[in-house]
Amino acid sequence: MNIEYPNVAELLTPQRHSLDGGAPLLLFPTESTDLVKIDFVRDAGYLHQPQMLCAAACTKLSTVATTAMDARILSRYLDERGAVVDASTALFTSTITLYMHRRNAEELVGVMADMVKSPALQEEDFEVWRGAKQQELLTRRQLTSAQTRRVWYEMLFGPFHPLGRTASVQDLEELTVQALREYHTHLMGGCRGQVVVAGNVDERLRDTVSRCFSPLLPPASEETVPSILTTPTRRRSHPLAEAQQTTLRIGRVIPGQSRECYPDAWAMPTMVASIMGGYFGSRLMSNLREDKGYTYGISAHVQSYRGKRIFFVQADVAAGTAADAVKEVMAELARMGNEPVPQEELERVRNVLAGDTMRALDGVFERADRYGDIVEAGEIDCMKATFADALQSITPDRLCRFASQWFCPDDMAVALAGPPDDCEI
Repeated sequence: MNIEYPNVAELLTPQRHSLDGGAPLLLFPTESTDLVKIDFVRDAGYLHQPQMLCAAACTKLSTVATTAMDARILSRYLDERGAVVDASTALFTSTITLYMHRRNAEELVGVMADMVKSPALQEEDFEVWRGAKQQELLTRRQLTSAQTRRVWYEMLFGPFHPLGRTASVQDLEELTVQALREYHTHLMGGCRGQVVVAGNVDERLRDTVSRCFSPLLPPASEETVPSILTTPTRRRSHPLAEAQQTTLRIGRVIPGQSRECYPDAWAMPTMVASIMGGYFGSRLMSNLREDKGYTYGISAHVQSYRGKRIFFVQADVAAGTAADAVKEVMAELARMGNEPVPQEELERVRNVLAGDTMRALDGVFERADRYGDIVEAGEIDCMKATFADALQSITPDRLCRFASQWFCPDDMAVALAGPPDDCEI
C-alpha cells in the first residue's frame, strides 16, 4: 500500500521575523481557531544553572507573580480571561507558555512579558513551590520508574554531568530565593532565545509581541552536550523493599553524526526503536507481553540532544521476571543485528512512523510544539532532509548493518529498580 508521506520540513517552517536584538519571532498562523499560544523559549536550561533546581524554580516562579501583580491577583486575572500559563525546563532551554483567546491576546502579551522580564520571585511563593517540590522528590524515591531513570542516566554520563545528575531533597534545601534572583538578573543581562506564536495571529498581534519582548538576542544554536568524562558501567540496580514490580531500562548513547548524514542519523535509530517497541505489534510487545506475559507494555525510544542521540527500551515487568525480561530484550537486539528485517515488516513500520508523524503535526499548536522539540534537539539545520526520503532510504541490509554496529547487546547499559531479589544483577 502506498502512503502519502507528510512534508515535515514544509509543515514545520514558520514565518520568520526578528525582534530588536536579533532574536527570532516565529509565527504559525491559522484562521481556523480563535486561540493563540505563545512560547517564550530562553537559553536557560539545566546546562546553565549555577546549582540544581535553579532553572526550573526560576522559570516556574516567573509565572506565579510579577512585580506588578502578586500571586493571588495574577491567578485571578488569568482565570477571568480564560488564559492558561505553563512553565517547563529542559537541558538547553526553559519555556514559558501562555494559551489565550484572541480577543484577550494583546492585553495578555504584556502580562506575559512581565513574567519574563519582571518576575516577583518572592520568599512566600518560593516556599510554597519548595514544599510542593519536596513532596514530589520524596514520592519519586519510591517510584521504580524514577529510580531506574536516575540510575541509568548516571551510568551513562556520570554523577556530575548535567544529564547524569538528579535533583535531591538536599539540593532543594540548599536553594534560596536570593539565588533565583541573582540567576534571573544574570540571565536577563545577556538573554538569548526566541518567541514562537501559533494560532490566530495577525499583523497587529505580531507587532504587539515584537514590542513587548524586544530586545532579545538570538539563541546559541551551536551549543552542544558536554563530553562524557566517564566510562559507563554496564549494569546497576536500585532495590526498593516495598516495590511490587521492577522497572528496567536498557540502552546506550549513539554518537552524533555530521549534518550531511542526517537521514541516516535520524532514520536508522528511529526505525530500530519502532521495530523493537514503537507500536503495539512491535517485536518486544509480541515477545514480552503476548508470548511471555512478563509485562503489560514495553516500549523503545530515541531521544535527541545536541550532538548525541540516546536509545533505550523501558518496561515495568512482574516481580521475579526481570532477569528473563532482560535476556529477551538482548536477544531481540541481537536479532536486529544478525537478521535483515523482512521487507513486509519494514513497510509496516514505515507506515506506522508516517501515521505517528501526521498525528503529531495535526494542528498548528502541535506543529509549534514539534518545532520547539527540534530547537531543543538542535536539528533545525537538518529539516531540509525530508521525512519521506529519510525513511525510504532504509533497506533491510543497511538497517541490519547499522544495528550490528550500534545496537550490540554487549554495548547496552542495563538499569533495574524493584524488589531486592530482582535487583541481584
